[in-house]
Amino acid sequence: MRQFFGEALQGSLANMIVRSWGALITLVGVMLIFAAFKPLHRKLVATIAAISKLIYVGLVLSLDTPYLEKAAVAVGFDALVALLLLSFVFMDNKRA
Repeated sequence: MRQFFGEALQGSLANMIVRSWGALITLVGVMLIFAAFKPLHRKLVATIAAISKLIYVGLVLSLDTPYLEKAAVAVGFDALVALLLLSFVFMDNKRA
C-alpha cells in the first residue's frame, strides 16, 4: 500500500481489506485464464475484468492529487488494460 499510495494501512481492519482486495484480484486473474480456454465465457469475463479496473481507476482519480502521484503508473496501466479488454468485447469478432 505504501508503494502504490504513499501511506500504509494499519490495524486488523486494514489487513482484512488488503487481503480481500488481493483475493478479488486473484479471482479475476483466474477467471481470465479460464476464459482463455472457454470462448463462450470470454466476453463476460473480459467485461468483468474491465469494469473492475475502471472502478479502481475511478476511485483513485476521485481522491485526486495525494494518491495519484504515487499510483499514476498503476492507474495508467489499468486504464489501458480496461480499454483493451473493452475493445475486445465490442469489436465484431466472428471467431469467438
